[in-house]
Amino acid sequence: MKNIVIVTDCRDVAVEQIKAKLIALIMDACNFHVVLVAPFQIRSGAFLAKLISEEISHGQDTMFLAIVNPVREKPRRLFGKLKNGTWFVGADTGIFTLLMEEFGVAEIFENRVKEHFSFGGLHVHTVAAGKLLRGERPDELGVRIDATGIKKVSLHLGEVVHIDNFGLIKIWSVANDLNFSEGEAVIVNVKGSNKKVKAIFSNRMMNFDDGTLVVYPGSSLLDKLKVHDREAFRSSGLLDIGLVRMTDTAGRLGINLHDIIEITRFL
Repeated sequence: MKNIVIVTDCRDVAVEQIKAKLIALIMDACNFHVVLVAPFQIRSGAFLAKLISEEISHGQDTMFLAIVNPVREKPRRLFGKLKNGTWFVGADTGIFTLLMEEFGVAEIFENRVKEHFSFGGLHVHTVAAGKLLRGERPDELGVRIDATGIKKVSLHLGEVVHIDNFGLIKIWSVANDLNFSEGEAVIVNVKGSNKKVKAIFSNRMMNFDDGTLVVYPGSSLLDKLKVHDREAFRSSGLLDIGLVRMTDTAGRLGINLHDIIEITRFL
């Protein structure tokens, strides 16, 4: 069984084309995880790739295939292997940064295919992913390069890294670092703008009335080193911001991906 994570901003038949081509190339059972990224959002894609990596098995039968490319100039087509044995294939955009930081890079190659293809994600990257998973040698598909020269992204403290289908906002800040008390009033400040709103900090947002703005410890990237301390573990992940039982928190507050959010005590 091959485990394939497709990180992409494609939402139509293109996703099915990718899966069909992989199945045809690999000729083995495939377990697909499709991670949908907001259009053209590399930084959010890097976070989501890291998020799903915490829930899947790794090794030589696992592949991260990224098909998200907003850049004007055509980036290099890369593929390689993490130190845990997991493969990755995609453009040199920085989308694998967090995976590489977490697991390390064992080897990396630049694809030998240089020609432009419309939907190169299907006709080049997907083909490379399928060939690697069926056992073809990486040095036959590409040229080994130095990992230090590839593009990386750096997420900023408080950066909005994901807005989910309920409109809930996930920021690159850890709940434990802020040391707020249950029920404490806080200010949500969008840096570089005049947007400041009052909210409540709580461990469980659903306890409050509909429409209440709550800042709370979310479910993402919990610290595995704290798993034996339930209290520390459950509050060790990234912060979430949401309006209770509402479906458009980000829209109502005018908050977008990659805004920088500062949470401070209400004085």
